[in-house]
Amino acid sequence: MKLPVQMQTIDIQTGTVEKTETVGFQIMPKREGTCQECGRQHLDEDPHDAQSLHYQYTFYAREGRWPTWADALAHCPVDTRNLWIKELAKHGIDVVGTKQGGAQ
Repeated sequence: MKLPVQMQTIDIQTGTVEKTETVGFQIMPKREGTCQECGRQHLDEDPHDAQSLHYQYTFYAREGRWPTWADALAHCPVDTRNLWIKELAKHGIDVVGTKQGGAQ
C-alpha cells in the first residue's frame, strides 16, 4: 500500500524550504498469520492494536483520519469492548469521552 506524505527539501545552510511535494511511501506488509487490519496476532473478538503503525496507516489510508481506540474496539463483542474500555481507563486512556481515546 502506498501512502501519501508531504516531503520538504530544506537548504541546510539557510534553513529555508526549497521545495515541498507529495510523495508516496510504503509500509511493510503484515506478517503471515496475523490480523489483516493491524498486523498483530490476536483472537478475532479482541481489539486491533491501536498503536500498531500497520493499523494506523492502513486505517488512515482507508478512512482519511487517524484511528482511535474506539475504532480498534468497534468490532468486538460488547463484553470484550467494556472490559478493554475499563482497563484502558486505568491507564488514562478515555475511549468513550471527549478525548476519543486516540491511538497516539
